[in-house]
Amino acid sequence: MDLVGAFEPDAAEWERQRARAPFSDLRHLAARDVLEDPTIEVVFIETRPHDNLRWAREALVHDKHVHIDKAPAPSLNDLRGVLGLAADRGRHLPIGYQFR
Repeated sequence: MDLVGAFEPDAAEWERQRARAPFSDLRHLAARDVLEDPTIEVVFIETRPHDNLRWAREALVHDKHVHIDKAPAPSLNDLRGVLGLAADRGRHLPIGYQFR
């Protein structure tokens, strides 16, 4: 797997993250760069739980596999809908959690 870049819609947050060593050389992508690039097969969603499903749906509609971090959503019913979309489209949607 190759990391091609990151999409962060909040410019101030992107600058804060870029100041950190792991992200300083990372290419900043627009959402369309990620969603419309056929060579990007998997999208990792690492945002606030209330935003996760919106981005997961968008990626799934663009035929990407999706990995959601943290709590996947504030609503179990909404999560079920996205899991159903992933199944209908034949996409994987694992949910990650790191115990710290």
